[in-house]
Amino acid sequence: MRDQKRKHDQEYTYYSKKNLNQNDGLVVYVRKEINVKASEPDISEGNCLLLDIGGYSVVCSYRPPCYSNPRKYIESLDNLFKKIKNKNIVFRGDININTLPCNVIVNDSVNDYLCLMASHGLQQAITLPTRTNSCLDHFMIRTNAIWQTSVFPELTDHSHGTLVCQKFIDPAQSILWIISALLRNSGK
Repeated sequence: MRDQKRKHDQEYTYYSKKNLNQNDGLVVYVRKEINVKASEPDISEGNCLLLDIGGYSVVCSYRPPCYSNPRKYIESLDNLFKKIKNKNIVFRGDININTLPCNVIVNDSVNDYLCLMASHGLQQAITLPTRTNSCLDHFMIRTNAIWQTSVFPELTDHSHGTLVCQKFIDPAQSILWIISALLRNSGK
């Protein structure tokens, strides 16, 4: 990721450069003492950052709402997940695909997206509305660690989601690994 690491206070900032329009993109803040390998994989009709942190691959993605058919995006995610070697994966993004149960029954694209995630062992971690009556902002996770998500409603036009994952180093020691994302829509 050439030129994609910027110092911001006591953190490093990773940001996407392959923007589709003036209103999209991703930013991820990582504390400087954490060893991270970052890249920006090509995703059709969306943005993506891939961060390898310890034994975890963290995939952050944004899919603009202007793309009505998510098929190309879903196929791109499938290809990306096939390349990830880590057994632990966290997927976080504003995907603009409503995964609330009432939408799954009537929408093949939602079913395709959720089946893709399940085929890679990823479990849906947020099942609450994140924007009005829709779940558009997702955490999907594949790990043996203990984890929990929280949704904090209406800080912006999207709700804030946090994942806390307990990763056991040895029986006497454990650390909390927190991924937090505040995603906002750009006025659409």
